Amino acid sequence: ADGLYPQYYLPNGKKAHFYYTMGTMVEEVVVSLSDPPQRPNSIGAALQDALPMDIIIDQVAKPPGPHDNKLSMFKPIPPLAPLPERHTLDVRRPHVIRASAFADLKSIPLTILALVTRVVRRDTQETRVKIDVKPPTPKEPWSLPKSIFKPRTRESDAKNFWDTPKIEQAMLESDWEKMCAKDKLCNFINREGKGVRSGDVMEEMFKILEVHYQLITSSFMYYASLGSGSPYHIQLNAFTSFLEDCHIPDSESKFIKRSDCDTIFIEANFAEKAKVLAVNDGHAMMRFEYMEALIRIAAAKFGRNQVTGSLVEAFDILMSERVLPLLPRNASAQANDFRSERLYFEEVDLVFRKYERVLRAIYSRYRTSMKGGGVRLKMIGMDGWEAFAEDVGLVADDMPIQELRLCFLYSRMNCKDEVRDWIKFTTLTFIDFLEAIGRVADCKFIPSNDVLRKTGYENHFQWFNSSKFREDGDPLIISGIIPRRDSFGWSSEKTRPLHLKIDGLMDIICRKLYFDPNNPAVLYNEEKLLTLLAKLDKQMGP
Repeated sequence: ADGLYPQYYLPNGKKAHFYYTMGTMVEEVVVSLSDPPQRPNSIGAALQDALPMDIIIDQVAKPPGPHDNKLSMFKPIPPLAPLPERHTLDVRRPHVIRASAFADLKSIPLTILALVTRVVRRDTQETRVKIDVKPPTPKEPWSLPKSIFKPRTRESDAKNFWDTPKIEQAMLESDWEKMCAKDKLCNFINREGKGVRSGDVMEEMFKILEVHYQLITSSFMYYASLGSGSPYHIQLNAFTSFLEDCHIPDSESKFIKRSDCDTIFIEANFAEKAKVLAVNDGHAMMRFEYMEALIRIAAAKFGRNQVTGSLVEAFDILMSERVLPLLPRNASAQANDFRSERLYFEEVDLVFRKYERVLRAIYSRYRTSMKGGGVRLKMIGMDGWEAFAEDVGLVADDMPIQELRLCFLYSRMNCKDEVRDWIKFTTLTFIDFLEAIGRVADCKFIPSNDVLRKTGYENHFQWFNSSKFREDGDPLIISGIIPRRDSFGWSSEKTRPLHLKIDGLMDIICRKLYFDPNNPAVLYNEEKLLTLLAKLDKQMGP
């Protein structure tokens, strides 16, 4: 019927049609809409924030127009939300879970706090005074000449902080002079050196010694430290170790069997001058005698037309192809490297100054005693150094006795003539002693402060005094295991600044020298340690 008859849209959206049924027809009455509600100006007016009343729902549900009055309309009653299981507010009856109990809040008395600030009137008077403020004095940059190492430039033969080429040249000339004083050696060099076509064989020999002199001096110190006797001479067993390290003896050779090497040691160890005999060990070699032994080995190993007919060339082959490549790394170390790369820094200077009073007291306490009594020397010799190390407990598997001796030997500044200045050659000045302490700290295993705190130790001595070493070399600590760093040892690459290790070592040294095993609870006191060291120093004699 769409389109045939007029239609009317009911409020519920349905279409309605009107039909003529023979009754009285009237015109359609237009019913206008009621006024629209006001524009909402709040959230509550714009949104329905509650359920409609049931009477309103009833009216909306009734269809417009006539209908049977007996029509019963459905009036839905919105259900209430369930009650919470517990009270979250402070109510009067917290044990009752009913609607009336949830709204019955406790009455809390209101407390009003009034803060009163007293205002006091003060009359002030402003006075302006002109004050000239001087700018802060800039810190003077650190320098070696103003450091604790300053006396070294006055005490050493080089008059410098480092061993200089000039002093090494003077040492070589002194050694060469002693070698040339031995007629048998001069005859040997001239006889074996006939292969030199031009120039004097003695002059050529001196030049090739000059080329390899640093290696000669460093290897001499290394093998001198191996023996059980004087650390300033190479003993026969240490000389044998040198021969084995460099693969010198040859059972098939005509000139360099093991028995030939023993003969070379005896020939080189023969001294003619009385001045040399006064300080020379008759059963060990001094440095110039070690140089003679190297010359004789070169002739027997590579000379005499076996490899070359020239003694000079044979010596160069020995040092370049056998000694240098095959020596242990420690045996070719140069003393100046440690000074430049580790020692001469402001932080090291500061930590030595921090412990300077104790260090000077220790240095005086362990000064060298003269044989037969008398006034002690003002310097520390190897005997005092080893006694100090024994009292502190420095010698361990991480610091063998040889490395302890090397720390002593490498800390000395070069001496032009060890025979003329034997005491200077065999002792440490106070600055040399500081360098030796630094070398020990660089070699020993000393844990960092952070590691100590994590393992429950208050200081380095507490760890040092309670550590026990297992068979594999790792220290077993009471409160845990502190693994060793790869940087400990003489020849290992260093990763931590030296001043941190010196500080840890000095804590061990000071507390160890003060420690009384019969009364371990006594706390460390630096002033009392100085008094104790002074007392022991006095007992040793002047």
